Amino acid sequence: MRVALLLALLLASPLLPPLAVGGPNLNASRLETRSRVAGLSVYGERLYVAYENGSVVRYDLPLLKPSKLILSFDRGEVVSVDAIGDRSLAVALNNGTLLIIDAEARKVVRRVRLVKDGEVLSRVVVDNNLAVAVVKYKYGRGELDRLVVVDIARGARVFSRDVYSEDRLVYVYDLKINDGLLLLIDIDTTCKICKLTDTLVEVYDLSNYTKIFSRRVGECRADIGSGILLVVDVRKGEGLLYNLRRREEVSSFTLGGEVLDVKVEGSRGYVLSRVKGTLLLSRVEKSRVLLLGKYKDGWLIGFLEGKPTVIGVDYIYFTGEALRVSNLIPPQKPRLLVKYSEGLVILYGRRLIYSIHKVGEVPVVFETEERARVEIFPPGITVTTNESGMAVAMLPPGRYEVRVVKEGFKSAIVTVEVEHGVKRKLVQVQLESLNGGEPPRGILRLVVREASSGLPIDAVVEIYRGDRLVSRDVAREGMLSRALEPGEYEVRAYARGYEECSRRVLIGGGLEEVRMELREIRVEVCPVVLEGRGVGISLVDSSGVTLPPVVEEQCYIFKRVPKGNYTLSPSEKCRLLNASSITVTGSMKLAVLVSCEEERVNSTELISALKPHLALSRDLSTPLPSHLLNVRDIEGESVGLGNGVVLIFLFYTKCPGCDSAIPLVEDIEREFSVEVVMVSPSYYDTVETLAEYGDAKNLTWHLVLDEEAQLTRFLNVSAFPTLVVVEDGVVRYVGVGAVEEASELVE
Repeated sequence: MRVALLLALLLASPLLPPLAVGGPNLNASRLETRSRVAGLSVYGERLYVAYENGSVVRYDLPLLKPSKLILSFDRGEVVSVDAIGDRSLAVALNNGTLLIIDAEARKVVRRVRLVKDGEVLSRVVVDNNLAVAVVKYKYGRGELDRLVVVDIARGARVFSRDVYSEDRLVYVYDLKINDGLLLLIDIDTTCKICKLTDTLVEVYDLSNYTKIFSRRVGECRADIGSGILLVVDVRKGEGLLYNLRRREEVSSFTLGGEVLDVKVEGSRGYVLSRVKGTLLLSRVEKSRVLLLGKYKDGWLIGFLEGKPTVIGVDYIYFTGEALRVSNLIPPQKPRLLVKYSEGLVILYGRRLIYSIHKVGEVPVVFETEERARVEIFPPGITVTTNESGMAVAMLPPGRYEVRVVKEGFKSAIVTVEVEHGVKRKLVQVQLESLNGGEPPRGILRLVVREASSGLPIDAVVEIYRGDRLVSRDVAREGMLSRALEPGEYEVRAYARGYEECSRRVLIGGGLEEVRMELREIRVEVCPVVLEGRGVGISLVDSSGVTLPPVVEEQCYIFKRVPKGNYTLSPSEKCRLLNASSITVTGSMKLAVLVSCEEERVNSTELISALKPHLALSRDLSTPLPSHLLNVRDIEGESVGLGNGVVLIFLFYTKCPGCDSAIPLVEDIEREFSVEVVMVSPSYYDTVETLAEYGDAKNLTWHLVLDEEAQLTRFLNVSAFPTLVVVEDGVVRYVGVGAVEEASELVE
């Protein structure tokens, strides 16, 4: 560990200052970071962020303003950060040490060892004086999880559970602590054929380490709060609301569709599910399940002032309002949600943090000439000053363009920033007399919207008079006002990933409002295959970032593509015969000629070679639907399932039986030169866990995260490992488990 330096604070700072955005009922601040976020925690109005570059930084909420660099460590050393008091932090390091830090003095006051010899720290959650950790240890040829609880004050383990315990534990998928209760989602068997129904949901009372709930639910989502447990099976939609204090079931229910998230608030449960492309938010009560709303976008449930909030990739929904998210390119899913007293902190991917909070109004006092008209935009209200030149407007925190107008004076435009937490704000505007004849200036008010959605967009706006640049500004939340001399102007608006929009505007002596719509830049690539049977196309920018496409009628559609130079990258064993690189200056559509090597694998022989080694076998002839013919691996590469013979290896990283099937697949690959695609349908895997697994096993196959379990559901897979042979987009064979373990398979 090294002393904190200003340089580290700069490295962890956002690329741009925190950006305030919002709507009628919500305010939001946005922080885009240079370094990836390793973890975050909230205490009061303070947000503590641990970065992968080793910095731990404090931000003031709700505006995400950098406040203090706490400490700086070596890159990758920090595992997690937990705020445990007004000035205390618990920072876990990858060497298994937990540091208790005085955040104000920026010094370590206690060191606690969480691991013993042969153990590696995986994750830790700190609650009051207890550190609940998951550590990995060697077991046979692999690794298993051990749950340990450490008393921080004593520096001693007070509870432990692993495969050697009478109450066995093999892997921990998730853990949460609330009000002295520990929720575990785990598995207790070192299965050779691992079934989703093996998954356990368990709750411990941390005051005496007794188990007060245990049920084998299967692949599920679960949450705990106020002594209430909510568990929902993600496949069947069967759920349970359970009162842990009374040890009684409150409600059992069944929901259709795919379950994305569950939350407990008060004594009620909330479930976000997807049914036929529509997102449904439901509330579970004692005697009924009530549908609260339907949404186009959403992954997580949060709560503002006790009211449910749906968090999506592009939108945040709150009480009928849709707040547009200015996401990264390519857009990232919300992966973590933390509640604070006035709002929510959301982590998108690893580099974007949002703070959203309810709007509270502040009295803003304008002082200028008497009987002057004060126009405030947004929201487009007007107040008039009294005989003392004073006027008051109630405004929520945010940024405003204010125009002050009075006959005989030049109009004035000022930008007013209403800060969060202030009780009153004074704005003084001095007007300049026209001196009997100077023509008044006109006001140009710009409203910039996204063409497809009609929602506001942050855009750079340039105003030209002839060839002279008069003004260059950013239309925050799609709004900008400027005072201009009468005449003709050209207004240009542009944003990253959108086509430029240009308008000619004639300014007189009054107000001229202009609406501009920006259209997203779309690159449509349609491969024409001259040899072979199919291909996947990726678009890679100059820094190596791969943009994700949408596949429509065998064409690859890339949306919101920033202008620049790109490389078209075909799937393995294919090459482009014409354009391999393109320069994107606007929307474009192109056809590319592709030739793919045709090394036909004999699927009949491949299936015959697999059958003796698998416990259950079934021959099929089922075509994959068009939207599943191309998948994307964790490196962003498109993988085609409709070209030749592909062996799909369905697994998840904490499946012991899957590990034992790897040598078989390696032998099959060597013998038949078949392309292998490993697909994890588990809700417990992430891109990071798949990458770590691939590195640890030294795998060269495509690793695919089946995030919405579309492929898994279509193949009706519920036990692992499962091997699937696909030929030219048609499922020919499905086999499950190792033959010597057939007796373990429960139909």
